[in-house]
Amino acid sequence: MIQDPMLSDVSHVVVDEVHERGINEDALLIVVKDLLQKRRDVKVILMSATMPIGFCQYFWNCPHIHIPGKSFPVARYFLEDTLQLTGITYFSSQRGPPQPCNSAALLLGWKPEEQDTAGKDPHVLASLESWAGDAKQNTNAIFIAELVRWIITKHPEGSILIFVPGFADIQAVSKHIERHPVIQGKCRPWVLPLHSQLPPASQKHVFDPAPAGARKIIVATSIAETSITIEDVVFVIDSGKSNQVSYDTINKLECMNPAWICRASAKQRCGRAGRVQ
Repeated sequence: MIQDPMLSDVSHVVVDEVHERGINEDALLIVVKDLLQKRRDVKVILMSATMPIGFCQYFWNCPHIHIPGKSFPVARYFLEDTLQLTGITYFSSQRGPPQPCNSAALLLGWKPEEQDTAGKDPHVLASLESWAGDAKQNTNAIFIAELVRWIITKHPEGSILIFVPGFADIQAVSKHIERHPVIQGKCRPWVLPLHSQLPPASQKHVFDPAPAGARKIIVATSIAETSITIEDVVFVIDSGKSNQVSYDTINKLECMNPAWICRASAKQRCGRAGRVQ
């Protein structure tokens, strides 16, 4: 489009995963909309499994086609639910020693002022309030390992898919899972990293069935959010974050930093557990 902004030799433009929010994605949609105003003959197809109908308003209320697909019901557990299930209490590093919990298993952000706290467990409320005030918001590998421990203890079958922001998080989470004594006692964890920088041969292992006596646990970045289906995944743990490019105005450099994912991305991640079973 830089060489030929009018796309003279193009009759159709297909944009997939339009629910994703980012500078590049939003800029592309702006350019496409501008192109439509200049070329009425070009056809634009916008696709997404989680695109809200209201999105069509941006393109002058264009026709919307919904193609139903078979999916299986998925139970959602939010941060406060996982605290209740595991019995873990979190305290901000500013208030005391860090404990294993923060944004793991988050599908949506928790805001204490918007929630009805009547009848809630006091230790859960204290943990949520402490989490909400913690500025660091790092992915907590220990708590994710505890969630894996709880899943393996309560549910003896089914692969687990864990979403974390970056490769360092993959390494940290994998280490804590592989060294967890309860997990080691319940099964032989077969932990597989999934990152765009890994060789294709290594990435393909996530589609293989687990060896006899092992439990497949995939620790991935947003690469596993769309486009691929891992058929034996039954459980998804979502940190609620992904690494996104931002601009450091002080050092005048682009950098990758963890940032909260959008609601549509959270829905995509959740849906990885309901694709085929």
